Amino acid sequence: MTIEIVTLSQLVPPPANPRKAMDEAALAGLAASIRTDGLLQNLVVRKKGKKFEIISGARRFRAMQSLVESGGWPKDAPIPVEVRNGRSDDDTLRLATVENIQREALAPLDEAEAFARLLAGGASFDDVAAKAGVAVLTGKRRLALAALCEEAKEQVRAGDLSLGCAEALTLGTSDQQRAVLERLSGERWEAEPETIRDMLAGEKPSRAEAIFPPEAYTGTVTTDLFADEAETLFDDVEQFLRLQEESVAALVARHEAGGRWGEIIRAPYAQRWQVKEAA
Repeated sequence: MTIEIVTLSQLVPPPANPRKAMDEAALAGLAASIRTDGLLQNLVVRKKGKKFEIISGARRFRAMQSLVESGGWPKDAPIPVEVRNGRSDDDTLRLATVENIQREALAPLDEAEAFARLLAGGASFDDVAAKAGVAVLTGKRRLALAALCEEAKEQVRAGDLSLGCAEALTLGTSDQQRAVLERLSGERWEAEPETIRDMLAGEKPSRAEAIFPPEAYTGTVTTDLFADEAETLFDDVEQFLRLQEESVAALVARHEAGGRWGEIIRAPYAQRWQVKEAA
């Protein structure tokens, strides 16, 4: 086994990689990490004529290729590789398989706390996200998990609380999280994320429902970072309803000022005869 310095053009991908599917978003994150901090783990290769065939490190190879194509990495940048010659095709496949099996992803909660420690050390959020190779929303989700109360973290690590339920708990304060966990401990059914979301934010209206200017609301908000699309919820329901009422009344007043008639219908739906089609 020797260490040699090669360029990307000298590398060829493995003919039989056990990892058939590669997550494009994860590859983009890996590429961002390599661009920022360089290659932290050498590729393992074997000599094939004038080229070097990759035994393990196909994802890193793909990430570097994407960097070169986007202009974010010099095509002739030196790449250290670990050369293992004398390997048969069967040996190469076995080593690649073992390498994939042994590479275990960091548990989400451990990953979240590591992210929080970097920020606590004085790094900026944008800097940490860029160096970790993650999107801003992903970074915010990790921080939300890191802020869970200790009781919730313990249950996640023990396997007593699913990650989905832990994500739903991030909608509440530490005291609210503890109250939900205490309530769930007395139930016989298994907790579901949607049940926890309803407990913590079931009555809170979302920003998408507001017909008043967002700056008119002066209360606090809660952001559901784990919704399909990050959703902002109004904590002060009474203020939200008052602002909605004022906006509706202003709309009616504008119609009446123009010589038109308007009526406020306080019902879940309007009858067909109460609706007039308009451009």
